[in-house]
Amino acid sequence: MTTTSHEPGVGARHMKVTILTGGRDSHYALPLVASLSAQPTQIDVICSEEFPVERIATVPNVRHLLFYRLNAKGVPSYQKVLRLIATYLRLLAYAVRTDSRIFHILWQTRFEYVDTLILNPMFKILGRSLVLTVHNVDAGERDGRSSSCQRWLLRRLYRQMDHLFVHTQKTKEELTERFAVDRTKVTVVAFGLNTVVPESPVTRTQARQKLGLEPQEKVVLFFGHITPYKGVEYLVEAVARLRSEGWEDLRLVIAGDVKDRAATEYYAQLLDAIDRLSIRGAISLHTDYIPDADVELYFKAADVCVLPYKLIFQSGVLFLSYRFGLPVVVSDVGSMRDDVEEGRTGFVCRPEDPASLAETLRRFFKSPLFTNAEQTRRDIRALANDRNSWSTVAALTFPIYDALASRHRLGGRARLRDRSVSSPS
Repeated sequence: MTTTSHEPGVGARHMKVTILTGGRDSHYALPLVASLSAQPTQIDVICSEEFPVERIATVPNVRHLLFYRLNAKGVPSYQKVLRLIATYLRLLAYAVRTDSRIFHILWQTRFEYVDTLILNPMFKILGRSLVLTVHNVDAGERDGRSSSCQRWLLRRLYRQMDHLFVHTQKTKEELTERFAVDRTKVTVVAFGLNTVVPESPVTRTQARQKLGLEPQEKVVLFFGHITPYKGVEYLVEAVARLRSEGWEDLRLVIAGDVKDRAATEYYAQLLDAIDRLSIRGAISLHTDYIPDADVELYFKAADVCVLPYKLIFQSGVLFLSYRFGLPVVVSDVGSMRDDVEEGRTGFVCRPEDPASLAETLRRFFKSPLFTNAEQTRRDIRALANDRNSWSTVAALTFPIYDALASRHRLGGRARLRDRSVSSPS
């Protein structure tokens, strides 16, 4: 276990918070931790070997603990089981000895039943206040594998929490109406920008050269895991429609790996559709793992990022796009519309409708968002840095920690106030 420790400064009120990452999504966890470090608190980050912990190695008041272990391909099953047991034993041992009273769960591990039925109740028995960031209300429904058993588990999970953070008002309504969560226990905070992905001085021209794209092409980007709920097939058909109308300079770049084995069949069907529509030559496939250092190439080379999702509340890809000033076209599902200012940061189309998506792409390429691209990028960057800054997220998060800590000091009598602030529409 590797740790880095910095004690709180003199005069700071002692509060200690533990951030449980589930061993994933460093793009969200690390900037959140860095922003919270400016508050009068000490933070333990429970993370994995894949985290670029050098980003927080010198951040004051932060200690990282590598409790989660990665399982490389070829590791025997019995070793995976032993590693899993060791991980849970480390977590429980830590919970017993730490003086941290607040455990903020960003993600559960992939063994959600163990977390919800054993680990979280143990934390509660030990007197820890539990906070959860709900990125997806029901990921099983989104992925097409929802069941009554999983919904029961989610109800149990949400009821275990002393407070929950969500990213949109619609998500809050879903929690309160569908899972009977007390509204006063839910706070809406904006989705912070992905600042972990590095940015260099590389230009649009240089990015296109590196990706093998022509300067005159109109480049449409799909970025992220390839999986059924992303609706990539509708984007492929929309591009085919535009190409058939004479848009010979239109190119679609699909950048992202196939999410899991369940998505493999979907990807095969996607390739069949590309061949059936005879547009293989208009599509650039980048389906290997894309390291963080290369991510900027795609967002700088593209003219627009398209999120043709069928079911989702919010997507980190949208805010990654904004971080690079790239306008978006999104389908009208979940809360996606709330984070797009039509004609200023992008456009919205009907979901699962290739004709609507094709028409929306026509609108985009005729609009100032495309014809005045340099100014567009500057405007979107400025807007996103204002609305989705991590300092704003921390300013809303810390008072919840403070209220929970006060409740411990007062024997549970303090009441939390809802300070919800979501991204403006």
